[in-house]
Amino acid sequence: MLGVNSASKDSHEKFAAKQGYRFPLVVDEDGMIRRLYGVGKSLGFLTQQRTVFIIDLEGRIAFAEKGLPSTEDILAAIDKLH
Repeated sequence: MLGVNSASKDSHEKFAAKQGYRFPLVVDEDGMIRRLYGVGKSLGFLTQQRTVFIIDLEGRIAFAEKGLPSTEDILAAIDKLH
């Protein structure tokens, strides 16, 4: 699992520590990753466009949903990979 955001490395580290995340947060300050995955540009914290992707072992997108998909939906998509 990776989290990708355009915030700085320092901001990522503080956010991850506060949230107790134990997975890497990737800095995408120039927006290249967002563009490659067709995710809209962040317009600020309150209007950030979040998209959840699940990528299979062959590198194919197996799940993509904008917004905040439920944990159940995400886990069901992961289960389909097995």
